[in-house]
Amino acid sequence: MAMKERGIEPTYALIVAQCPNASLNPATGAPVSKQVVYDIPENRCYDNDPGTPWSHSKRLAKVAVLPQDIPKRLASGKHMLSLRHMARCYWRHVVWTDNCNSVLPTTIPKANAQTLAQKAGSGWMSSDAKHEPANMRSSKKELVLAGKKCVQVYWMPVLAQDKLHLELLGSDFAGDHITGMPTFVHKLRSSIKLRFRTDQPDIVAVAF
Repeated sequence: MAMKERGIEPTYALIVAQCPNASLNPATGAPVSKQVVYDIPENRCYDNDPGTPWSHSKRLAKVAVLPQDIPKRLASGKHMLSLRHMARCYWRHVVWTDNCNSVLPTTIPKANAQTLAQKAGSGWMSSDAKHEPANMRSSKKELVLAGKKCVQVYWMPVLAQDKLHLELLGSDFAGDHITGMPTFVHKLRSSIKLRFRTDQPDIVAVAF
């Protein structure tokens, strides 16, 4: 409860970090399992009424697909089905990748604010306190690069033939600008050559 009051989302990792001695299994010397840790908020923690303990419930806030994007997704799905490719074809020939970036915090307050903004669809709360600000998602602005409290890092996932590799694109990468494409292609090509000496995938699918 104290963590949530400070604006920190209770998670297994943070609870163990905050209470290292209390979370140890005396028989093994290792932290107890998630089931044991989560038994505490389910029985001892609450928002307003002790008679309404926390449960891992769905949040009220939800990000929906934009109406203008629904027809585009439908058209894309129909096109892919019309190709009639078998699963083996995609596994053999396609490498999936994307231009991704992460805004990493450089201070503890910024890290806590990002944790609130990244709250998933479920969280620890009482059923009578779903409208409390602490149980809602924080502003997504905390996830945007701003000021000296965070740094933006660009990276690319490379998935092909059941193998996933993450490639860093460098601090000077141009991001979504077209001038960054030569670096993007070079990193992708090098990654594929390194992991597939023969029988390399030959179709690149970039997510948008």
